[in-house]
Parts: sequence; structure tokens; C-alpha cells
Amino acid sequence: MTTDTLEFADEVDETSSQNLESWKVLIVDDETEIHSITRLALEDFIFDNKRLKFLSAYSGTDARQIMEEHPDVAVTLLDVIMESEDAGLLTAKYIRETLQNRAIRIILRTGQPGQFPERQAIVDYDIDDYKAKTEFTSQKLFTTIITALRSYKAYTALESINRELEKRVEDRTIKLQEEIDKRREAEEILYQSRSLLASILDSSLDGIVALKAIRDSATGKIENFCCLMSNQILARTFERRCEDLIGELVPRNLFTLLDPQLFDLFVAIVETGQPLERDFYYPWQDSCWYQFVAVKLEDGLAITVRDITVRKQIELALQSANQQLEALVNFDGLTKVANRRCFDARLQEEWKRLAREQQALSLILFDLDSFKRYNDFYGHLAGDDCLIKVAQAARASVNRASDLVARYGGEEFVVLLPNTSLEGAISVAVNIQHMIQALAIPHERSDVKSVVTVSLGIASLIPSIETQPDILIGQADWALYQAKQQGRDRYFANT
Repeated sequence: MTTDTLEFADEVDETSSQNLESWKVLIVDDETEIHSITRLALEDFIFDNKRLKFLSAYSGTDARQIMEEHPDVAVTLLDVIMESEDAGLLTAKYIRETLQNRAIRIILRTGQPGQFPERQAIVDYDIDDYKAKTEFTSQKLFTTIITALRSYKAYTALESINRELEKRVEDRTIKLQEEIDKRREAEEILYQSRSLLASILDSSLDGIVALKAIRDSATGKIENFCCLMSNQILARTFERRCEDLIGELVPRNLFTLLDPQLFDLFVAIVETGQPLERDFYYPWQDSCWYQFVAVKLEDGLAITVRDITVRKQIELALQSANQQLEALVNFDGLTKVANRRCFDARLQEEWKRLAREQQALSLILFDLDSFKRYNDFYGHLAGDDCLIKVAQAARASVNRASDLVARYGGEEFVVLLPNTSLEGAISVAVNIQHMIQALAIPHERSDVKSVVTVSLGIASLIPSIETQPDILIGQADWALYQAKQQGRDRYFANT
């Protein structure tokens, strides 16, 4: 790497302020020159109105100490080989497992590109990218840092939302449990005094009713329930007065409206003495959720009804936030197709499954022809838009839920096709070519055509437990190389 290759991108916001907050970037490398070049390349960098604050470590040991002191580091550029050949990976493992820091974005760098870390290590330690030092031009370094900071910002934002929602749910649950405990104590008193029961019920914020079982005189079977007493809250729910409800039979369609099994559940409470606690959704009244707690009371039961709509809304919001976090982990932020991490995990799963079933696994590796020239001529925003369109076209070309389209890195994409023969994979590859050509994205700097084209490498085999998935990737990569050597804008199948 030389300073000549690290000219800063023209499109960086040049807003200057002496009081800007900063993103912490930890440079870990045993070569002093790497620190200097990286700082020089990014000295004017601003993202989201914040500059970069650089921290330097010259060994894995130094990096661990710095991470303990600065847990809010956003990105680390981590050399693989320092005081030992695996110093970088050990540092990544220390960050993820010992410090339990899942937010920091880890980008591995190496001066020996041939020494690629184990794929499982990349998955286990949530490593965002792996680059040879010779690849890090100023523009690529800029793009890498931008992508990492976007990911870090989104991750920390979702973590904050999760913590807040979890706290709300926890606080609400504690309060609910405290109130339920208090109500159960009150129910013991209710057995002793009807008058005391009435005053306690009317002081409650929940709807409460006591029902008596109505039995068939011949068989003794419970046929219905009638109201013994209720509090004001429950009576107002039905737009009635408490005294008007006393002695009335409960309409059977009311049970069915809430739950077709509710009547049988109430009968079981009376016959077995087992209490019931269940949530019910009532869509006809402002989409409300209610919690029913029913307990045996002589030859009947006492029921409390609580509006838990707010709690349910918080739970649903927490579920949505977790889904967003899952998408952030498994999908490429730009193209919205699966990312490298997701692909590696799925490849391992399908390899093991198809090795057991002895079925074919096919893989298509493709990239955009002359994409660097496209970026240089049309600009990086147009380049990003081009990648998005190509990714979506590729995803539209596969029809099965088990097939996976993923961004493999840069302008390179991969299609995983379980239970697919070589002939089937070729058909998918041709379909991808046609879909991308149909986009007719102009490319005046292409050596092939006036529109964006792709070259595709295809490989297919039956996995075995004695081999690793790398062999399939290697075959597809070789086939892609052959497609490029033969003139690009074509596919080559490794037979």
C-alpha cells in the first residue's frame, strides 16, 4: 500500500466544525506506516456530522486493553498477523466473547491475502469484511468505513430500542404481578364477607365478576352461568348497571365471541378447581386485548378482566425491533439481498443436509463486467443503484424458497441452489443473464456491450461429509474466471 493510492473521495461532506462529536476508529497493526496512511486517507472524513477519532494499537494485546477502556469504538481495522499468526482472530474472539461487544464492526486486513481465516471464524465472530492491505485504496477505505458506520449506527439504535422496550415490559409485568398477587389476597377475604367483597371490587381498576354454575336438575351437568355480582368497571363494559346484571344468565354467544372453547374452560374450572389465566383479543372494540384470570368460587367462579392492550403493543413493538435486528445481521444494507454472513451459514447447513441425502448442490458466482469503469464514469451513487437493480433482478430469477441470492462482496454475487442439478443451475444462470440484460442499464465504458452485463461461473456437486463447502466455491470461482477469459457476458459451467 502506498499513499498514492489513498486519495480521498470527492463526494465527502466537507462541513467543518470544531465541536463535532466523533466516531472512534481503532487501527490495529504492527506496521507504523499503516497507521499513518490510514489516518491520512481519512483525516477529512465526516459521516452523520461526526468526524473520526483514531485510536492506535500495535498488537493484539494493546488492542484488547484499548477495547476495555473504550467500549464505544465503532469500527476496528484489524490486522490478522501481528505478534502471532492468529493475533487478529484472537482479538476478534476476545471482543465478541470476553467483552461481549456485538456492536463494534470488525474489518480484517492482511498483508498476506492467501492466509484467509476459517469461514466459521468469520461467522462466529461477526466479522464484517476481510481485505488485503493492497486493496485499500482511498475510495475503498472510504466505502468500507461508511458501510461499517451505517451498520454500527443501525445496530446501536436497535439495541437502544430493545433495552427501552424490555424495560417497559419488565416494569409493566412486575406491576401486573404485584396487582395479581394483591387481588388473590383479596379473593380470600371475599369468601368471608359479601359486603367487603363489593367494596373491594368497586375499588379495582379491573373488571371483576362472580358467576354461579347453573346445573341440569337431572344430570347435574353445568348448562350455563348466572351473574352473582360484578363491579362497576365490568358493568360499564356492557353498558349496564351492576344491580341489573345480578341473576342474569350469561349469553352463550358471548363465550363463543371471545373463544369457542371458553364455556368449556369455565366448566373445567368449577369441576377441577384449576385456575385459568388467558389473554383474549377483542377486535370489535378498538382492537383491545384483555387478560382473564378465573378461579373457582364455591359452585362457580370469580373472574377478573384486565385491559392489557398497552402491554401487548409494547410486546409487538419489541418483536418488530428484533425482526429488524435479524434483518440487519443477515441482509446486505445496500441491495437488501442476503449478505456474506448469511450465505456462509446457509452454505454450511445445505452442505450437511445434502451430504446426508446425497443430493446435488449447485452454486452460481457472478459479477458485473467492467464495474470499476462504470463507477469511475457514472459515479458511486449510480454504481450503488446499479448493484441494487442487478441484485433484485437476480432474486427475481429464482423461484424456490430454498434458493438464496446473496451479495458475496463488492460487485460479486452468489446464488445457492440446493437440490439442483448442473442443468438446472445453467437454466437459472441464463435466466439471470436475460433479466439483467432486460434492465438495459447503460454502460458506455464497457468492453462488451453498451449496457451492463454479467459473467457467471457455475458449479454443481453432491456434497460429502469428508469435504468442505470451499471446494464448491472454488469450482464456481474457476468457472467465473473462464467466463471472463472467454470474453465476458457469458456463463461457464464447471463440468
